[in-house]
Amino acid sequence: MADAPRRALLLAPLALAACASGGEAPPLPPLVEGYAHLTPLRLNVREIVVEPPGLGPSRRVDAPAPVNPVAEMERMARERLFAAGPSGRAVFSIETASLSRERLSGGSLLFAPEERATVVLRGRLEVQAGEGGPGGFVTAEVRRTATGPADGSEASRAATLVRRAMEDMNVELEFQIRRNLRSLLVTAPPGPGVTAEPLPGT
Repeated sequence: MADAPRRALLLAPLALAACASGGEAPPLPPLVEGYAHLTPLRLNVREIVVEPPGLGPSRRVDAPAPVNPVAEMERMARERLFAAGPSGRAVFSIETASLSRERLSGGSLLFAPEERATVVLRGRLEVQAGEGGPGGFVTAEVRRTATGPADGSEASRAATLVRRAMEDMNVELEFQIRRNLRSLLVTAPPGPGVTAEPLPGT
């Protein structure tokens, strides 16, 4: 799977960064703008349902968690996916949205112990077309980790980590939809002064 087409989809509004491995990444502002400013993904269905993950490890969120990955996944689905058809149903299932922490060995009187934070996101979009029409499904999965000192900076690091994971998930989900559910996308006619966005590969 090539990285270039995937990154090109939302290169302007997103700033993707490599996973942190040796220290705390620069803090990012909170996700105040959400995803509504991005190009809507209109599906040829009458309704879209968002299902949260079940109880258990799939929705584990270790505090402090100023940005909750479960809530962000739900918001992304509601602000990116739109029903634009006369019949049919689409279900976006949040299979995993977790933020876990692991205390690493080490630390001394001079240095605070370190922790490793991990964010795992996985979603599945299944489209059940109405009136015998075509259907299909896609999955998107993202994993990010960051290591840093356990010295009170955990909340800032978690917010940064979740945000970057959500940026990756947003790009990955759109890439999978445009590649595998192309026939189920509804292209709205461009308005005055608006340039239509071509699908990848066209």
